[in-house]
Amino acid sequence: MGRPPADNRDKALLSVQAWAWRGATVAFAVLLHLKSGLPLGWSFLLLMVGLPLAGLLITIDDDLPGGWANPNGDIPPPWAYPEFWGEFILRASVAGAGFAIDAGWNTREGLQAWGGALACVCIGGALSLRAWRWLFPGRREHPNQ
Repeated sequence: MGRPPADNRDKALLSVQAWAWRGATVAFAVLLHLKSGLPLGWSFLLLMVGLPLAGLLITIDDDLPGGWANPNGDIPPPWAYPEFWGEFILRASVAGAGFAIDAGWNTREGLQAWGGALACVCIGGALSLRAWRWLFPGRREHPNQ
């Protein structure tokens, strides 16, 4: 049967690590909700979208040409790829589910939040899974995907 190539193992490991971080973020958001009384939706939004976005803004110069991560300027920054934004939109869908839980599972506000979460899953999933490729036929894929 043989072993998969090293790059496939590395991608699988990255995927496991990424899911572990996402799970830890959800756990911390629930803990923040329980300990501080902050609504669950706001806890998810703060930790799953706010912190990564703040980290992006703080380190944005590293990915620009001449920066620490891109000294030659030959690597496009990660935010130039739809997959990057798909990840943020998928994270926002978790926050939408948190807002739905806060509002009540089957209340009008809860159903609106579930609808927003579902829309985020559809859009973020399409961007993350590169379902957009047919729209941009000449566009390169993200090098880490």
